[in-house]
Amino acid sequence: MDSINMRNSAEIDDNDAIRVMKEISKRAEENGIADMSLEEINAEIQEVRKNK
Repeated sequence: MDSINMRNSAEIDDNDAIRVMKEISKRAEENGIADMSLEEINAEIQEVRKNK
């Protein structure tokens, strides 16, 4: 019984993760940043950290 509950919990977590990733992708597209390279993302992060 416990293994079934654990599996269902994992499936819910996976579904939540997929839902969140889709929402993040949608927001990135809406804000024109969906096509940023990893280097651009890292540069943005460094800039924010530098200005804290």
